[in-house]
Amino acid sequence: MKKNQILLAGVLAAALAFSGCQSGASDGETVQFSQAPAQAATEAPTAATTVAVVNPMQQVQGLDDFAALKAALGVPEGAENVEYYIIADTVAEVNFILNGAHYSFRGAAGSEDISGVYENFQGETLSVSGADTTAQIRTTASGGRLALWADETSTYSLYTSSEVEEEAIQKLVEELIAITEAGGANPRKQVENREGLSALGVRIAEPDNSDDVTYYIVGENTAEIRFIWKDCEYQFRGAAGSVDPGVEEEWKADSEKIEAEYDDEKIEITIQSAENGVRLAAWKTGDSAYSLYTKGEVSDSDWQKICREAADTTK
Repeated sequence: MKKNQILLAGVLAAALAFSGCQSGASDGETVQFSQAPAQAATEAPTAATTVAVVNPMQQVQGLDDFAALKAALGVPEGAENVEYYIIADTVAEVNFILNGAHYSFRGAAGSEDISGVYENFQGETLSVSGADTTAQIRTTASGGRLALWADETSTYSLYTSSEVEEEAIQKLVEELIAITEAGGANPRKQVENREGLSALGVRIAEPDNSDDVTYYIVGENTAEIRFIWKDCEYQFRGAAGSVDPGVEEEWKADSEKIEAEYDDEKIEITIQSAENGVRLAAWKTGDSAYSLYTKGEVSDSDWQKICREAADTTK
């Protein structure tokens, strides 16, 4: 009888470890997370007392094993120690380490909260938006981070128990949203330098005096350069024909147009801004289209200056 009780306790512990919670929890509400596979308690079985305990967390080989789950997961740039799991035949999970922090990235069909996080929350809720999706990021009482978002068919969560800086967690969630919106994998591939973008047939370069410059190919045909200029982070994209700026905001009705003149060529730049301070610029040069985007606090004069300098690299 004692052996039965131990085994049944293991079953209950495993079930609780992977149970979900209601999304949108308020301060003081409790939610639970289990980041490692649940291990059922075991003793030497006997014919009379054996109770089968099945680990609901099954390790798989890679992202292709998630195809039937309608979970568009992927792996962020720079991730290490990546492992893939299917939980209870319905939830896809990617575990990885990034910059020393352990993360669990989950996805499943439906709209239920699948994070499995049971903790108290503190502080303000952060928001990160993709092209069509907005994630809510909350901080646990122990300093961890939990992000939740959903699209029309699936729901997603990202959790870490580590105390990750606000800017870093927002950047990671933004990258993972882009992955889920692109249907999985990672639509953004980092390349070593600007020459790695040359095959895309667009003229694009970071403006002078830029810092922390990184280069990416997004999807199959979009060049992207990320850089810091005067302490603000910018995302600069270019593509043949048209370009997706990769941002969705409620823009103010009164957009502004400025001109950049180089030799005998004039480039008309359309500038938009949102109530939260986000800014977006767009223009065309020849057969290519470009966008420049920032969430940073930048003055009107500096914004116009960086727009003109970015456009100068595309002429």
